[in-house]
Amino acid sequence: MAEGIGKSLKQVIVAFKNVLGRLIRQHPVIFLTFMAIITYALIMFTKSEQRMTFGLCILISFVSILIYTRNKNYAETLLSFMLGVLTIFTIKWDTYTSRLFIGFYVAVNIIIFFLTSIRLAMKVETELTAAASYIDLNNFKYTYKKLQRISKVDTQYNALGGIERAETIKHLAYTKVPIEEIEESVRNIELIKVVFQIDLKESCDFFKTLFYIKERTDSYFSITNLLDLIVAKRLPLTPEEFLTILNQTKKVIINNVLTIDIYLNLIDESVFDGEDVDGIINRIKEEMAVANNV
Repeated sequence: MAEGIGKSLKQVIVAFKNVLGRLIRQHPVIFLTFMAIITYALIMFTKSEQRMTFGLCILISFVSILIYTRNKNYAETLLSFMLGVLTIFTIKWDTYTSRLFIGFYVAVNIIIFFLTSIRLAMKVETELTAAASYIDLNNFKYTYKKLQRISKVDTQYNALGGIERAETIKHLAYTKVPIEEIEESVRNIELIKVVFQIDLKESCDFFKTLFYIKERTDSYFSITNLLDLIVAKRLPLTPEEFLTILNQTKKVIINNVLTIDIYLNLIDESVFDGEDVDGIINRIKEEMAVANNV
């Protein structure tokens, strides 16, 4: 349960960071106004020891929550919280010490923000450079600019940050998705991540399977259609169980042994026949063996 809560909190924080990034890019005036209000509030806190103590307790609580979402260790988080609170109550917060603390705190965070921004920008550039080089080395500059534009397009559910979009684009390049389909493919991968509640690597691997199915069959127009079909089927399996089955039996669809409709129906029937994941995999492989012997 604790792990599930930690995962949910982490997803909320990721979404918040993505929304904040969009706000800074699209509405800088609103962001600067918000920062001015925060600065004014901090100055007001420094004029009262009680207000300063209250504000720092809120800060320690917020930081402790961030620590918990990162390490998912309740004991370590509680210890950090207690040490922080004890430190607050052992210091006499007059105007000078309050402003000194806030000044250093803000300065350190600004430095960390800029260093992190530089590191993230370098990471994004590295991923896009690798993708552009793989797609078309002869027209690298044009390809890089096009991929860079795609990477800056915000996704619908705010589940992919800047680095994740760049990593997704590189994965799509290595999968040999045509460059004109990459923007839609990024949206599809985000949809997979949100609907199936899996990490980015698993989402990309799932997309790769769907891409190969689309390339090898003529029954469906796009990957979006395949996703709609899978989601609409509402198989009585967890996402992890379905992906385990798909990863081990995808050849039956890619090699046109079974259509995607028959494949999904076979899984559905197998579940209601009482088969577990291994049983379903064996049943699909038996169908493939029969088809190959015909």
